[in-house]
Amino acid sequence: MEQTDVPTAVDGAPRIVTRLRGVAHGHAVLSRLAVGDRGALSDAGLPSRRPYDTQRHAWGLGHDRANEASYLVSGGPHRIDWSHPALRGLEPLGHTRPRHRIDPGEVRRDLAPTLAGALSEWLVQMAGVPLGFMPGDLWYLFPSNADLGAAYAENHQEPETLYTPFRLGQDGWLSAAAGPTVNVQYGPVLARPRDDAADIARRLALDPRDEASMQRAEEACLLYLWAPITFRAGEVPLVSGVLQVDPVRGSDGRAPQFAWFRPQSPNGLRSRAQVRMLLANVCAGR
Repeated sequence: MEQTDVPTAVDGAPRIVTRLRGVAHGHAVLSRLAVGDRGALSDAGLPSRRPYDTQRHAWGLGHDRANEASYLVSGGPHRIDWSHPALRGLEPLGHTRPRHRIDPGEVRRDLAPTLAGALSEWLVQMAGVPLGFMPGDLWYLFPSNADLGAAYAENHQEPETLYTPFRLGQDGWLSAAAGPTVNVQYGPVLARPRDDAADIARRLALDPRDEASMQRAEEACLLYLWAPITFRAGEVPLVSGVLQVDPVRGSDGRAPQFAWFRPQSPNGLRSRAQVRMLLANVCAGR
């Protein structure tokens, strides 16, 4: 198969483009595609004889545990819809973020002059401020609300890696030319149910046999989604914390208006399976 131009697939129509040599190979390919290295396509068995902008759309690494095979996935201009039937059976282990400008002057004017310093300052001093207020669009480095929402909904057990379209330069700031790829490991994603979740489920007359009823109750009972998150330059950790997102608002997958970078998680976090068990117990009168 030859890649000749940017896919016309929209966000809702991802496709598998090739089988990879394994998980490690897949991560290496994504790391290169994210920063515009077209040679990664040839390394994945996809020769590209004409110019091909690998930062125009999202790429993903999907793993099939049934046969231990790994696949390169081509997504849309903003994200990959892992719930799409074309990707059924694949566990997402990573994806790239398409190109987006971050204004270094604006960030450095308001925060520390290095990437690690700016993220640390926001983690420690600005933990109560939503990421949408980060200067210079620095929020673009974080997984989106949709990323965490999908990981929670699909009960992903393994951490996922987001590969950004930036490298870490020698000056400690983002670079488009040289340095290791800046990437973010996050997950597993857990939820913090509301303290009155049981009362809410009762008021909604939850029917555990009706999936739509369960989804409405689950949405109404969740307070926030949480995930551990570590920023890295290649394999080197830079800053670690917790990402908190509103499970309902800001779910378009672009600007994380309702997300926060926190130093630690609260108590009472549950996986989706545990949240469903909580709701089922309410229905059973326990």
